[in-house]
Amino acid sequence: MRRSAFSRIRIGPWITALVICASAITLFAEEAEIMVFKGGTLIDGSGGVPVDNAAVVIQGDRILFAGPEDEIEIPTTATVYDLDGLTILPGFFNTHVHEASFTQGAPGQLDLSRLAVWAHEGVTTVRDVTSPRGELIRYKQYLPAQSDPSLARLLMAGPCIEVPGGRAESYNRLIIYSPEDARDKIERLLDDGADVVKLYFEDGSIFGESWNVMTTQEARMIVKVAHGRGKTVTVHVQEAYLVEKALDAGVDDICHSQVDEPVPDDLIERMAEQGVSLVPTLEMSNTWRPYLETSWVNLRRMVELGVDVAVGTDYSYTFDIEFELGMPLREMQLMESGGMTPMQIIVAGTKNSAHVCGLGHDLGTIEKAKIADLIVVDGDPLQDLSVLKNDVVMVVHGGVVIRDDRQNVRTTRRVSGRRVPGN
Repeated sequence: MRRSAFSRIRIGPWITALVICASAITLFAEEAEIMVFKGGTLIDGSGGVPVDNAAVVIQGDRILFAGPEDEIEIPTTATVYDLDGLTILPGFFNTHVHEASFTQGAPGQLDLSRLAVWAHEGVTTVRDVTSPRGELIRYKQYLPAQSDPSLARLLMAGPCIEVPGGRAESYNRLIIYSPEDARDKIERLLDDGADVVKLYFEDGSIFGESWNVMTTQEARMIVKVAHGRGKTVTVHVQEAYLVEKALDAGVDDICHSQVDEPVPDDLIERMAEQGVSLVPTLEMSNTWRPYLETSWVNLRRMVELGVDVAVGTDYSYTFDIEFELGMPLREMQLMESGGMTPMQIIVAGTKNSAHVCGLGHDLGTIEKAKIADLIVVDGDPLQDLSVLKNDVVMVVHGGVVIRDDRQNVRTTRRVSGRRVPGN
């Protein structure tokens, strides 16, 4: 069992916990409720050894303690959730979705039902990387008035940045004509409330066509403006040679595995050195087997050479493909088939995805001072990833319990430290 660096501590109603985060200082009031989730196995998202008989202590929307249960003394006033035999993990992410809150055919209206499904299944944060500008503005206008923890936290890019003669000049594209034009338009996009900027690098060759791709100077200007305002930049890249342009531009992550040919090792090593993550979207690649096979080759080499991988599916309900809504089990199983271990996949869906979203200081792992996004499953995801989809029994979002199905937990017993169905 992994031991915490903490000595045995007392957590009582008299505590005022001062938590210093990268972005803010949060004071937990003495009167705020304390919740304790104890007895389960903790997989904290860091990739470290799981902690048996763990406890996670929450006050307000923040975590006060996460570690072995025998290192704390639980106050009598706390609300205690007994999770014996269950597994506790961080809330998951889907870092590549489209039109998450968009109502097709009903301009000016929002449809939040998909955000509710994601949250209910334990995906507490989603990143929408291409939506119409109007949807971005409408959601941002709505956001200050909503405080419903039953909805997944939503980051939005708004329209994708393109150049004339690129893949598509449609309702969800923002066309730039020069570095100076890019600077002005990205500033306005960020003023609209964009949380991330999405670039489009694709020359059309995998479709037998020829499309224009923005210049490195244009891309660098976009990255400069976004980074200057504390925002991340993601780029659509499916052709292997365009990875170099993405690295030269200084982007933060590449969405999609490259499907035409293996990415050269020197470019993969540059990705690792520059801290550029990969969001492979294998569920999209799975639509055509040759794409998936090449995606797996690139995924394996990137993992081997130290590139951080995050989870994203390319979900959209407007595509002709039936994507999985909610917990992205299909994507994670494809990652496992591509050579990633269950622990690597869990880290990809939590810690690495939080980093890709620019939220690593607050989310992605279960540790002191972070926002309390947790899921509890009835089973061991290190043995079977499907429990993340099929056996979720609790979801905590921002310190609020939004799902509690523990009455439906199967009778279980322990064999050599592993949980197996009871007789």
